Amino acid sequence: MTAERVNTIVAVAACVVAILALALTLFQAHATRCHNRLTVRPNFIFETGLTDDRSGWGLCILNGGLGPGIVKGGSFVAEGREFEDLSIESMQDALALVDSEGSGIMGWFRQDDVILAGERFWISRVKATFQSTKPQIELERELKKIQIKIYYESVYGEKFVASWVGEDPTLKRAGP
Repeated sequence: MTAERVNTIVAVAACVVAILALALTLFQAHATRCHNRLTVRPNFIFETGLTDDRSGWGLCILNGGLGPGIVKGGSFVAEGREFEDLSIESMQDALALVDSEGSGIMGWFRQDDVILAGERFWISRVKATFQSTKPQIELERELKKIQIKIYYESVYGEKFVASWVGEDPTLKRAGP
């Protein structure tokens, strides 16, 4: 074998190793990006139960994911009427349609509000007494008559929708 042929083989082998190293680096960067997206993904879950201050039964959204969720919009339907703005007034109007005398709005969202991982955001509640299950029954009756959708994003811009349809809370990824 001539020295020129050995040099060619060494050069080709060096190019193959360099190309494989580049491919591995690109794969590792892609895997790291995917991992980072998963580690900050929010997961909004609707819950009903005793409020944090134990003063009533309520409906809240829990961010059960690992990252913050950024609220981008929302809508709710009560008695066939749809409300598409994120205002407390609209939520009060919706609850008035379902005859909720004992309910109170605890809070509602504005666009770009952030719900941190593990944080609960209480939406509505009915005052409770520990001697009666009436508040819980009232709240459940009212919640069966409404539908709520919250559109939110992760910090990477991934779009999600959390839905409350009667007593069937669901989480679906938005988009195609």
